[in-house]
Amino acid sequence: MSTIIRETETTVDSNGQIIEQHTEETYLHKDNEPDYVKIYTDLLRFERFPCSYRELFLQLAIRMSYCNIDNPDCSQIVYVMGPHKKVIMSACGWQTETPLVKGLKALCDCGAIRRISRGIYQINPSFAAKGSWKYNKKNKTGGVKELREFYSCPSCRLRDADDDI
Repeated sequence: MSTIIRETETTVDSNGQIIEQHTEETYLHKDNEPDYVKIYTDLLRFERFPCSYRELFLQLAIRMSYCNIDNPDCSQIVYVMGPHKKVIMSACGWQTETPLVKGLKALCDCGAIRRISRGIYQINPSFAAKGSWKYNKKNKTGGVKELREFYSCPSCRLRDADDDI
């Protein structure tokens, strides 16, 4: 779908007569494609990936934020608290928090996610990434390379907060 913006410039003489008129049209194309989440399926078949929590991982991935090129530590974040927790549990078909807690721990143990703080997790960009089809340089998105470097450094991952969810 396109939107047309018309701007008209008119030059008038001292008698009010139009001397010159110039119209400029700008076409804006709206991108109808939704944002996407890219899942690296080879890693979901990875030996250490907990297959029983695949649905949990997918639910987390579709709710994560974009990768922020200026701040990789605050990129690909997903909230698992309050109403977010209830929606995720419902999507996974869970009535209690026990499978959610076990699933989050299992996903942390295999490196698919890491715990930032209570109820806040970061998706490993080697497993999934979020983006949009059209690059917009005004958006501070990108930075997946920096975030992947973080995940490839074992000592960096050890700085996670305590084990409470």
